[in-house]
Amino acid sequence: MVTVWSKQAIAELKKAYEYILQDSPQNAAKVRDEIIEITIDLPKHPQKYPPDKYKAPNDGTWRVLKSTITG
Repeated sequence: MVTVWSKQAIAELKKAYEYILQDSPQNAAKVRDEIIEITIDLPKHPQKYPPDKYKAPNDGTWRVLKSTITG
């Protein structure tokens, strides 16, 4: 199994990277690299990151790596 990035996912990763880059180039690269590493690792350890329980219906193709809600 291999992780396939949609065009939208690639664009969102780039957008997040560019946003963080404004304040911290080092952290921007770190966050980007960690996200990419997790997606590479996901097929080897699918139980590590369970399917997104808030996406219904979810056949297991949608995963949440980390989510933060601030108010």
